[in-house]
Amino acid sequence: MGSDHHNDQREAAQIAQRCYRDEDVDMVISGVNSDPSLAMTAVAAQHGKPILVVGGDTSVQARERSAPSIIQYAYSTVA
Repeated sequence: MGSDHHNDQREAAQIAQRCYRDEDVDMVISGVNSDPSLAMTAVAAQHGKPILVVGGDTSVQARERSAPSIIQYAYSTVA
């Protein structure tokens, strides 16, 4: 399933919510910027499901909002 959040946090969260809750998806791959990625990782953490972050590079995701289900594949501003 592919969806476009148009770089909108609310839409990104709704897509992640629909994937985990309605589509029974096991893992989501987040988009390329930080704001939608933060919205999607919040939903993933809420559901206890993994999410692969491939472009969102905010330190908030790696520190304040980190969770065991968040896999940050790309670089990190914390490193």
